[in-house]
Amino acid sequence: MPSVLVIHGTGGPRRSAESLRLEWRTSMQDALVLAGAPAGLLDDPGAVGVVGLDGLGAPAGPPSPTPWEEAVLRGWLRSAVFDDAAVGPPLTALGRSRYFAGLPPEELLDTVRTMTAYLLEDEGGERAVRLVRAALTPDVRVVVGFSLGSVPAFDAVAGEPGRALVTVGSPLALRDRPDLPGGPRRRRRPIAAPWLNLVDAADALAGGDGLAGRYGEAVRDVFLDCDPRLRAPRPYAATAEFGQALSEAAGLAAAGTAAAGSNRPASGTSTRTNAAEAR
Repeated sequence: MPSVLVIHGTGGPRRSAESLRLEWRTSMQDALVLAGAPAGLLDDPGAVGVVGLDGLGAPAGPPSPTPWEEAVLRGWLRSAVFDDAAVGPPLTALGRSRYFAGLPPEELLDTVRTMTAYLLEDEGGERAVRLVRAALTPDVRVVVGFSLGSVPAFDAVAGEPGRALVTVGSPLALRDRPDLPGGPRRRRRPIAAPWLNLVDAADALAGGDGLAGRYGEAVRDVFLDCDPRLRAPRPYAATAEFGQALSEAAGLAAAGTAAAGSNRPASGTSTRTNAAEAR
C-alpha cells in the first residue's frame, strides 16, 4: 500500500498530531475493509501521515462579513440540513444546522476567512501549501485533502505526476466564481495526478455538489450519503466509498501517470449512491 498523506483542515481548533493520525488511520482501515480490501492494510502506524492545518489562525477581517463572505454563507445556508426550522442571520442559522453542529457565529466567520485565504493562496494559503509540500516525501503516493485542507492539497499536488489526489468535502468549486462578489480570482493549475473527489449531498461547505462541473475531465466525483460534520472526518473516512476511492487512488499512483491516464475510469463523470440519487 503506498504511503498516504492526509491534509486535515476544518478551520477549527488545533488537535494533537497523534489524535488526528489515529482517527484517520483507523477510519481508513474500516473503509478499506468495507470496500473488500484485505484486512491488515495500514496496520503500520507510519503508513499514514497527517498535516494538521487547524489552529494556525484565521486572517483578520472586519467584524461583519464582506460581500464575498456573505455570499458564501448564504450558499452554505441553501445547502445546509436542519432538524428544525432555521431563523436569523446566516451565521446564527448555520450554527443550528447538522453539518456545522452548533458552531458560534465568530467561529463560522473564521472558517469562511480561512477558506478564502486558501482559495486565494495569499499569505495564509501559501503557508498552508508550504506545510503540505514539506510533508510530501518521496514515498507518499496518495494525498487526501479533507474539507478546507483539500485546497492546499490540490495546490501542492497540481502539476506533479506520480501521486494520486483524493479530495473529501472540498470547497474548490468556489474558486474562480464570477457570480460571487469579491471572490477568489486566480489562474487554475493543471492537475497531473489522478484525482477523485468525494462529497455528501448534505455537505454544506462543499455546496453538496461535485467538482467535475468546474474542473471537467481532471476529476471524477463520487457522491455518497454519510451525514457529515465539519470537524469530524470519520463520517466520510469510514465508508466503503472512501475505501474504494483510496484503493483506486493507490493503484493508479502505483501504476504511474501514463498507465493511470489509460486505465482509470472516464474522468469528469460522477458516481452517486443513496441520498445523492434522490436529489
